[in-house]
Amino acid sequence: MLGLAATRNMSRRISARLIWMIVAGVSLGMPVFAESVPFPVQLYGKSVVVRWENVRLNRFEGSDTVVHADFKSELTVYVSDKGRAFTKYRAIGRGNRSGEAVQSPVDSSNSFGGSFVLHFEKGDLMVDTKLMSGARRVAITFARDYASCGATVIFGKEAGQPMRARDNISGRKFEVISDKHTTPTCSMISGNVFAQP
Repeated sequence: MLGLAATRNMSRRISARLIWMIVAGVSLGMPVFAESVPFPVQLYGKSVVVRWENVRLNRFEGSDTVVHADFKSELTVYVSDKGRAFTKYRAIGRGNRSGEAVQSPVDSSNSFGGSFVLHFEKGDLMVDTKLMSGARRVAITFARDYASCGATVIFGKEAGQPMRARDNISGRKFEVISDKHTTPTCSMISGNVFAQP
């Protein structure tokens, strides 16, 4: 069980425009690479870390059994002094078992086989991830002085399709039956957190 009061799942249908952007951009090989995103200079040399906790019911491929899973999620974006972004998503399960996906500015996909698509909308940083079916968006807002941030996490289904993903820890494929998560926290950290021990 989560130690924090879980909010009701924001896993609703993402608008047709968002789904099309993620599916077309990633699946057809036309993602917006992190290095091409014009980051505000106030973010140069800073790391943005978003954390949330999940409670999910999954049905793994090849099984009819619905499995309960609770785990922590952490998304980190580091913007270098040259304005290039390095992105990492990390999932932490029971017993501190973890799996992660990392993407450098020049990579068209991350180390787990998916892809992070970074872009700005009205000053907010969007980090979109195409799942096997469906998508996740982490929307990050910034204070005017870029000293603090906030975030929301949204999951969406493709029309007429169940949400399907691959477990970042075990690598197994599964269908998402239900998903709830806590309100994300967002932190601004000076320097490259990837270089810290």
